[in-house]
Amino acid sequence: MQDGSNFNPETLPKVLRKAHERLLNVQLECLPYQDILRKYDRSFYVLFILIRHISNRPYYKFNLGEKDYVEMAGLSGKPQGKVLAVPE
Repeated sequence: MQDGSNFNPETLPKVLRKAHERLLNVQLECLPYQDILRKYDRSFYVLFILIRHISNRPYYKFNLGEKDYVEMAGLSGKPQGKVLAVPE
C-alpha cells in the first residue's frame, strides 16, 4: 500500500532552490484591489486575481461581496496588461 505522498526530505533543498528561482521576479502586494489595479495595470504586467466565492462565511479577514466584484469588473473592464482571474 502506498500513502500517495511524494515528499522526500532529501530533495527539499533542490525544490526550495527551484521555487526561489521561479519567484525571483514575483511581487506580492497587500493592498485593496482598487489600489492594485490602479498601480499595476500596465501593458507589461500580468495581474493574477484569485476570485473567492461570494459568501457570508468569515473565511478571510476581508471578505468581498457581490458589489465588490461588480466594482472590480468596472475597474478592470479594459485592462492594459494581461489579467488572469481564477476562481478559488
